[in-house]
Amino acid sequence: MVGRIRVAFAVVVLALAVSSIIILALSSTQVTPKPFLTRRGFGYELSYFNVSTLNHPVVIFRGFMGSAPVPFTISLFAITPRHMYTIGYYSGYGLVTVNLTGSLIRYIAGRWVSEFNGAFSPSLIAFITYGEGNRTWTVIATIPYNPGWVINQKPVEITVNAYFSAVKPAIVMPIRAVDPRHVGSLANAAIGNIIRPSMLTPPPGGASGSV
Repeated sequence: MVGRIRVAFAVVVLALAVSSIIILALSSTQVTPKPFLTRRGFGYELSYFNVSTLNHPVVIFRGFMGSAPVPFTISLFAITPRHMYTIGYYSGYGLVTVNLTGSLIRYIAGRWVSEFNGAFSPSLIAFITYGEGNRTWTVIATIPYNPGWVINQKPVEITVNAYFSAVKPAIVMPIRAVDPRHVGSLANAAIGNIIRPSMLTPPPGGASGSV
């Protein structure tokens, strides 16, 4: 009788030990969440997750040249049915986190809901730029989002992976010095005007052209 009790006790202890090992193994294993939506654009990839460690909506940008993370900047904009707003300018090395918690983005999301009752999914527009020497690579990403995520501050995470090697670089060239005597002739030039090099010096007779 005593022997059977000892055997039963040993079995129970062994079962508890095995259970503890299994629990520890499961707790130490990181489960990678799967996106509920993925999209691809020219030079970038979007992934949407129903979970955020920050417990509010967030956009996480990652920038790569080849397979290596690189420093980059972000110019982020959002649109309403009638206007475009600057959300902010950001920079980081390999990764930048943008929280969708500010009053401006909430106002923009509210406009979409109040005017269209959530029938549309607007987009954020991001200009993601990496520079090296006199060359810059810019990935332009459109990031659709549900305004309800922002209004209700749901823990949704959007990741944006930018691949700069997929786009052609722009070459930054130094601007030639302008003769100070002719600076006055550009006083009325507006942003967006196209100024021909020949227009920097007035033609004979003093007449000046317009574009």
